[in-house]
Parts: sequence; C-alpha cells; structure tokens
Amino acid sequence: MNRIEFGELRINNSAKKHIQDCLDTNWASMGPKTKLLEEKFAELMGTKYAVATSSGTSSIAAMTMALPEICKRPVIRNKSKVICPALAFIANTTGIVSGGLVPKWVDIKPETLNINEELIEGAIDDDVVAIYAVGTMGRPSEMDIIRTIAKKYDLILFEDGCENYGSKINGQFSHKYAIGGCSSFFQAHLVQAGEGSCIYTDDENLRDLLVSIRSHGRHPNSAYFDHIRFGSNFKTTDLCASLALGAIEEFHQNISERKAIWAELVKFSEQYTDLAWFSSEPDYMDVMPHGFSITIKPDSKKSCRELEKLMDSNNIHWKRNFGFCGSHTSLKDFSLGQDGYNNAVWCGNNGLHIGTHRYMNEENIQRIHKVMKEFFE
Repeated sequence: MNRIEFGELRINNSAKKHIQDCLDTNWASMGPKTKLLEEKFAELMGTKYAVATSSGTSSIAAMTMALPEICKRPVIRNKSKVICPALAFIANTTGIVSGGLVPKWVDIKPETLNINEELIEGAIDDDVVAIYAVGTMGRPSEMDIIRTIAKKYDLILFEDGCENYGSKINGQFSHKYAIGGCSSFFQAHLVQAGEGSCIYTDDENLRDLLVSIRSHGRHPNSAYFDHIRFGSNFKTTDLCASLALGAIEEFHQNISERKAIWAELVKFSEQYTDLAWFSSEPDYMDVMPHGFSITIKPDSKKSCRELEKLMDSNNIHWKRNFGFCGSHTSLKDFSLGQDGYNNAVWCGNNGLHIGTHRYMNEENIQRIHKVMKEFFE
C-alpha cells in the first residue's frame, strides 16, 4: 500500500515560472514576489493588507510584539498575558512567549478542539491584554461570541488561522471578527509553499507595525539602522513567495477538492458519534478542510493506541491531537498542572487526526473507512 500522507506539495507551472523569474534576476530574498504575494493574499482573504513572514509561528510572535502599541490595556513585557487554548499546535503558545508575553491557557470543547468560549470571561484578570483564538483542524472558534467578550474588556482579539484561513461564520470570514488573522503555508496546510505565512488585516496601523517588526523594528520608510521598536527577522523569501503564488491561483479548486474528501469522512463517521468526537461542520459555519480528527470519548472503552496501530498497519500517516500545552517539557515554566484543563488533557492523549489533501484518491478514502469500521465495530 502506498502511504497516505498528511499533506503533499506539488509545485505547479505558475510557481515554477515565478521561481524562474527569481533565478533570472538573481533575487532570492524578500522582494517583488513577496510584495505580489501580499497583494494576492489580501485579495484572497478580503482584507486591505497582508504582511508576509517566514512562518505562522513568526506571525504570532510578530503580532505579540505589536500588542504594546495597539492594546488599550497597558502591556508589560514578561507579565502581561494572552488568553489562548490549552490544546493547539505549540506555535500558538511559543509565539506568545517569543513575543515577550505570557500565555494564559483556557480549556477546550472536546467536540470542536477549540477554546471553550464559555470559560474565557472567567480567565480574564488585570494582566490579560489579548485573546488568540485558534481554528483547529479548519473549524473556526466561535469568533462572534469571543469578539463580544473582547470588546467588553478592551482586549485585542486575533485569529490564529493557520489551519482555517478562509473559514466563515454566518457568511463572513472568521478573521473579520478580529483585528486580523494569520496563515501558514506549510505543505500540509491550505496554501502549500513548504514554509511561510501572511498576517492579514484591515488595520493600517497594525500593517505598518508588522512591516517594521518583521525587519528588526526598523523605521518602515528606512532601510538603514534606525530601529524604533523591538523586532526580529521574520522576513520570508521570494522563493517561498513564488511557491505560495502558484498555490494561491489554485486555492479555490484545492479547497473544493479537499472539502469533498473531508465531507466523505465526516459523513462516514456519523454512525460512530456515540463512541468518538469527529470533525464536523455546523450550518452557520464554512469549515476549511485542513484535516480530519478522531477523538475517543471517555465512556467508549476504546483505546486510541489501538487506533494508532491500525493506522500504522494500513500505512496511514496520522498525528496526535497536539497534546495539552502544559504537557510539553519546553513549556513547563508556564504550566500550573493539569487542573482545569481536563478536556485538553483527554483530547491530547486520546485523539489523532489525518490529512484530507486534494491528492488523496478513492482507494485512500476507502482504506480510512475500513480502519474506522474495524476499530469501532
């Protein structure tokens, strides 16, 4: 059996042409292709601006570094906090730490793997300055509800959309409920360029801050050594931008094909919802098909380890559901133990997700169905 990969990068002719332009002009660093990427990505996301960075992680770090100049509440380095989900890819937390602030985890809902919006208000104290909501597996958080909370307490709301950029709530892009959002162009994500990211926003001031921060805090109108704020090197390259430009041209076709595969898995899983939580799409949302998650319910008497073995024996690439953020050794300084994070701990230990990329075929889908049927029945 061929291995069913979580994601797959195939470089199309448009991307090859952009890369050839870089080779012909001997321009590989950030330049005209990056500028074009920013224009095209802003258009794709329906925003006025986009700022390209080297990765989704650096986008979150850059956004965190911008908070002192945009927050209504005072921001104090190594003291002020950003609310974020207790289960997510670690970059959401490490981006906050790299940006100089402190993560404050809130437990998740097991049926969505997203932050439990009902617990956010209780987590807000005088040190909280922002909320970073994550759209796990392509499903956005309840951004309309979270926006109301953020406004009530004068907090900045930002969407970590690395897995869900393009998702909608009640017909509106989910990032429109926030000051903006960020993407990831990792090869398993929705625009595939190997690496890279864009932060997208309608806020001109934020755009200007991010342009400065990604280049060591330089004055935005100067190429010289006039560093007016704290920043870092978060720049991308025109080579990565070239790959992303090719993928953007096929974005809607890619999403349509991925969504068809994702929908087949969602439909097949409906017969087992008494035993596990699966990816799903409520009527008021348009979920982006990043991946398909399977999380065993506590009373099902099923073992996720057995599911992992079945996936392995059928040559299906799976990944665990990230894990509770406080379980990572690298984040032990920020962990207050597992109390209060029961869902994050359970879902991290008892769930996995698989890919739904456009190059999967019918045999791949049937093989996944076979594994689910064997495991649950």
